[in-house]
Amino acid sequence: MLDSAPELIRVRRDVRGAAVVLHVSGELDQQTSAVLEGHLRQAEDLVEPPGPVVVDLGGVTFFGSSGLSLMLTHHLRCAGRGTCLRLVAGHRAVLRPIEVTDLGSVLTVLPSVERALEIPRQRVDEAPGP
Repeated sequence: MLDSAPELIRVRRDVRGAAVVLHVSGELDQQTSAVLEGHLRQAEDLVEPPGPVVVDLGGVTFFGSSGLSLMLTHHLRCAGRGTCLRLVAGHRAVLRPIEVTDLGSVLTVLPSVERALEIPRQRVDEAPGP
C-alpha cells in the first residue's frame, strides 16, 4: 500500500534565496508522512542558515497525528541546525489539529508563504517551546 503514497501527497520544492519552501498538497497521514519526511530532510540540507524551511500546507486536505509529529520533529531538527521551520496554513483541515493539540504554541504557523519569508529568524532561545 506504501506504493500509493506518492499519489496521495505531492510535494514541490522552491528555493528562494537562503530559504527552502515545500509546497504540499494531498493527505498527510501515517501512509504519506514518509514521503514528506524525505523532502524535509533534503530541504534541511539545502537551506542556508539562518534561512527558514517553509512548509506550505495550503493544499493539504487531511492533516493527521503523523503530520503533527513530523512537523514537531523537524521543528526541533531545524532548531538544532541553526535554522527554523515555518508552517503556512490558513484552513481548518490543518489549523484545527494544531489548535487541538496546542502545538501552535510550539510551531510557527503563518497565513502565507510571503509572510513566512519576510519575518526575521528568531534566535533559538526566543523561539516558542514546550
